Amino acid sequence: MSEYVSFLLGIIPLIALIVMILKIKTPIQYSVIISLIITLLIAGIFWKTPLQNLSISTLYGASKGLWPIIIVILGAIYSYNLMLKTGSMEVLKNVLASISDDKRIQVLLISWCFGGFLEAAAGYGTAVAIPIGILIALGFNPLKAAIASLVANTVPTAFGAVGIPVSILAEQTGLPVRELSSMIIIQLSLFNIILPFVIVAIAGNGIKAIKGVFFITLMCGISTLIPQYFVATYLGAELPAFAGSLVSLLVTIFLAKRLTKSAQGSENKEQVQHNYSGAELFRAGAIYLLTFLFILLCSPLFPALKNAAGQFSSVIPFALNDTQILKLKVEWLSTPGVLIIIATFIGGFIQGA
Repeated sequence: MSEYVSFLLGIIPLIALIVMILKIKTPIQYSVIISLIITLLIAGIFWKTPLQNLSISTLYGASKGLWPIIIVILGAIYSYNLMLKTGSMEVLKNVLASISDDKRIQVLLISWCFGGFLEAAAGYGTAVAIPIGILIALGFNPLKAAIASLVANTVPTAFGAVGIPVSILAEQTGLPVRELSSMIIIQLSLFNIILPFVIVAIAGNGIKAIKGVFFITLMCGISTLIPQYFVATYLGAELPAFAGSLVSLLVTIFLAKRLTKSAQGSENKEQVQHNYSGAELFRAGAIYLLTFLFILLCSPLFPALKNAAGQFSSVIPFALNDTQILKLKVEWLSTPGVLIIIATFIGGFIQGA
């Protein structure tokens, strides 16, 4: 079988998946299962893959999905629901909304900065759903709020929740995770600069909306890009989106405080003005702060801690045959999903849960 035929056969399941989801509107769970069946049939019929290999490979893939991907989703859902219950999410929303009454700055803070942080910490829809809700509550047109949040999420979603997409890609391809991470940042660099201007234009009904906030919009993008690149280069895939969104948030807040408040929207100022003490702000952000801290401590920046946490692990073998064995390493402590759960438990205790 020629390489071209092999390539065409190999992409058939992917094409089928895309067509089912986008064209036929098949529910995703069914689309994935059908694509898996197509994959197994092609592998068995055309490549003569033994039944044992097909079944064990499927089981290995499902297990790989459970750990470390599903554990991150569970941790993200746990942290989000707990913050809703303790009222901490409401505090964070109010603080972000009260920084400026200029809707252009609000959309930068909420959809770009805070949305990027949510994508890094939780991913899986939270980085779009939560900013949309905040923006609508502040009086944004629902369609504009949705479009701005979706556009803002295009860059941080490359790293997903705690770098899972990049980490898995590096593991499966054998590429160095830090080199891969920094290369992705370079590929996205132009988008980091341009997209803040795009979401400002969306919020302000056109390009003219950029007038008066050009510098803060530019710095919002630059302050996202620079820390992302250095963190990706030296630490890997878990923290670039965290660092970029956090630094961008601080820079944008700093500059927003120094901008003259727009007369437009001043009537809503009392509606969103909230004063919280330092202790209240610490409690509200405890879960996200601890998540960032724990992931940082288990990064290559602290090799001793990373190696110590990595000792708590298991290797599950999946034997394809007598000579080929797929090995799934389960890190019980240092995997991002577990760190999110631990941070949520401790942070929730701080928040009074």
